[in-house]
Formats: sequence, C-alpha cells, structure tokens
Amino acid sequence: PPRAEFGFEESDLVLCSFNQLYKIEPTVFEVWMRLLHALPNAKLWILRFTDDGAKKLAKYAEKHNVSQDRIVVHDQFPAEREFLIKGLADLFLDTPLFNAHTTGGDVLWSGVPILTLPGEGFAQRVASGLVASAGMGHMVARNLEDYYDM
Repeated sequence: PPRAEFGFEESDLVLCSFNQLYKIEPTVFEVWMRLLHALPNAKLWILRFTDDGAKKLAKYAEKHNVSQDRIVVHDQFPAEREFLIKGLADLFLDTPLFNAHTTGGDVLWSGVPILTLPGEGFAQRVASGLVASAGMGHMVARNLEDYYDM
C-alpha cells in the first residue's frame, strides 16, 4: 500500500511503536520527542488501543513542543494486510519497560528494523533476543542516551 494511504509523505521518516500504549513510559517518550525535534521529517506512528491513551500521548507531545500532526495514530490493521502496512515504517522504536514480543516478531517479518533497550527482566529482554537473532545486534542500545544516538 502507498504511504499516503496512512498519512505519510514518501519523504517522511516513519518511526513507529505498535506496542500497547501502557508500555510507553515517560522517559522513553521524552527520547522519542527529542528524536522528532532532531529529525524534522520524522513522524511517530502508534496504534490507537484506546481513544483516551492516544489523546494523552498527543497532548504530552505538545507539551514537548511537538505538533500533534507528527503523531500519527491508527486503529489495528486488518490481518490480511498487517505485515504490508507495518512494512511502511522505517524504524520500530521499542519500549524498554516492557519490550515488544509478538509485535517485535511481526515488525521484523515486515522488514522493519527494531531499536531496543533491554532491561534486567525477561519482559525487558525479549526484543533484544529477536533483534540479535535477526542479525541486527547493533540495534541493541546500552542506555537511553545510546538509544537516542542510534
């Protein structure tokens, strides 16, 4: 499908996180807002699991001086097109507090690299295992600054 169908220009850098919204902690969201400031053609693509959650993230973005139009929100994708649609993204931004599990596998199958930051617990290390298994160990950050810099 064309990117325009989902609100993106061909020149946009599409950063996505299709994880459940409760996995997005304030510290990582602040890093994402810093990335949007540093990358003027970037947009953050998230899924709407609840209207309230998506609206709160958009307001939080505005508090960080990021225009709401740079946060693109969609409902779940139809199963028969899911991998094709997710493949429109350029980079998946994982959530350190609770990593992508099934979503991470789906994104990799869609051809999208994952940037992850592992923690100590199992739920915080799943994506780093997926990324390493896909031969992209260089996409595993050591800390939040490293996550930003990558």
